[in-house]
Amino acid sequence: MRLGGWRPRSEWVLAAAVVLASLVALEAGLRIVALLTSHDLSELPPATVRSRRGDLSLGDIIRRSDSRDLLYELRTGLRGRFMGVPVKINAHGFRGRDVADRPAPDRLRIVAIGDSMAFGWGVPEQDTFLSYMARRFRREHTAGPRLEIVNLGVPGYNTHQEVAAFATKGLAFHPDLVVVYLCGNDDQLPNFVWRRDPFTLTRSYLFDFVHERLPWPGSARLPPSLAHTGRNVARRTVRSSDPEDVPPFFRRMVGEGAVVQGLRELDRLTRARGIPVVFAGWKSTLEERMRPVARSLGFRVVEGIPERTREFLESNGRTYESLVIADGHPNRDFHALIGAGFYEEAILPWYEARIAGGPAGDVR
Repeated sequence: MRLGGWRPRSEWVLAAAVVLASLVALEAGLRIVALLTSHDLSELPPATVRSRRGDLSLGDIIRRSDSRDLLYELRTGLRGRFMGVPVKINAHGFRGRDVADRPAPDRLRIVAIGDSMAFGWGVPEQDTFLSYMARRFRREHTAGPRLEIVNLGVPGYNTHQEVAAFATKGLAFHPDLVVVYLCGNDDQLPNFVWRRDPFTLTRSYLFDFVHERLPWPGSARLPPSLAHTGRNVARRTVRSSDPEDVPPFFRRMVGEGAVVQGLRELDRLTRARGIPVVFAGWKSTLEERMRPVARSLGFRVVEGIPERTREFLESNGRTYESLVIADGHPNRDFHALIGAGFYEEAILPWYEARIAGGPAGDVR
């Protein structure tokens, strides 16, 4: 019997228990999914999504990769503006023109690996240090072969991913020379890859799932699968060079040891095929520590970029800030300085030894 529209207490208790059990089941289900998912890039936005400025966002130009070592890669066939400059991703999935699988007889091919620096973050393709090298080579060797660049740089990659990109993609282009450009964060967890701790009791997965997906007024956060990998203990989102700080799946690609292992793997892949390697990097503690490793592997190490930069600033009465864009990446002038260092210390000596009949290893 119901009185005044009130249900017996037992019915309310039963209804509350059903709701609670459903919520607990959903919470447990989301945690199981998190436990079984090695990384969270399954919901990257489609390439048609635009940022508020009308440019492509980082989420627009990358997609989840089938490779467990790459994790993500550039979207093929993409056209648009990224960081305020035109960007074209070709059918092979790298920035620049389409190229044949094998270089033509009148081409010398360089495959470059790296992260946002090699990609050319915030500068047009023709202003990257890789394009500078090709342009200068063409200008100084009008009767010789053309220098062809395959730029496998992807924003956010670390050394582990860069070498994996060379193994899975770069070798197929039959390079005559490999260029690797190291950055100070190449020993860290890749950008925009994260995984929560399914055993934490400090957060509710169900609450976060709802909160992150509803279009809350004024929300400007990135999609959840693109959350920055900054350290956050509660949500286990980290960007660290310490393997102990990251989820187990990522430990093999994080830390100084992973960089050393990556360079050794690059040496193994190239030495067996007689492909010389040129190494340089953004001035940092990591780069200073990896230089001796690169030398020990027989790579040609470009040393003079910092001195070249200092001389340029002094002779032109400029400051370091005039060489970078707002977020600290190199601008056109800085890319030209990097390109000149590569060209004069490595590319030109390699080519001169090549036409003189010297062994390819002379570049090392």
